[in-house]
Amino acid sequence: MGLMSKKTENELLECSHCGNKTPHGKVFEYLYPMLFDEMDDQRYTEDYRWLGFACATCGGLNLYGDFVKYPLSRDLTRSKLYPRGFDLTPPSRNLSPAQPIPAEIVELYEQVWPLRQRSPSAFIGQIKRLMLAVCDDQDCPAGSFALRMKYLLSVECCPSTGLELVHGLVDAMAAMGETRPDAQLTVWDMQSADDFFRLVMEMVYLTPARIRKISRQTRTGGH
Repeated sequence: MGLMSKKTENELLECSHCGNKTPHGKVFEYLYPMLFDEMDDQRYTEDYRWLGFACATCGGLNLYGDFVKYPLSRDLTRSKLYPRGFDLTPPSRNLSPAQPIPAEIVELYEQVWPLRQRSPSAFIGQIKRLMLAVCDDQDCPAGSFALRMKYLLSVECCPSTGLELVHGLVDAMAAMGETRPDAQLTVWDMQSADDFFRLVMEMVYLTPARIRKISRQTRTGGH
């Protein structure tokens, strides 16, 4: 029986809004049967529980959810639905392989994620470091940050119709901390850098993994 079945009013959780690990108070609980599996034209439902917890520090709502009888997550923290926080990948059942992003990139992002609110400039610097790690993983030629990223997104995965826009995003990222001093970087720059990094993860690793999973399912009749 997973932790999602415990009816506690408070949990010590990490808030995906402010990054602090504090007691979270449960503000609501909702139970409803959801589709769990489908085999031989039969649909099977199981009770699914949504839990809403409010952070004691910032008041932000963190939403969790999982099946009650057959939980898909090992514990409460892994069942977060919103915000995703440092979690980069969707449920493993939707991907092939289950974890397509290299472990060192996932682990480093998890380590630097709390810097988002505490030091936007430091977070942006680490995000650029992570993007260069992706370039290394994909064997991109040596060069500046902008040149390596443009090569990665042009050659590997970017549709030509959006190439100019993506190159503009790369130039904006390259300027953070270079032509734009750290002191001028804001929380909005941090959010843009985080969004762009997640877009890169989607294009380089997650979309191909989804395609492989769907392809395998069509060949095996959905299993």
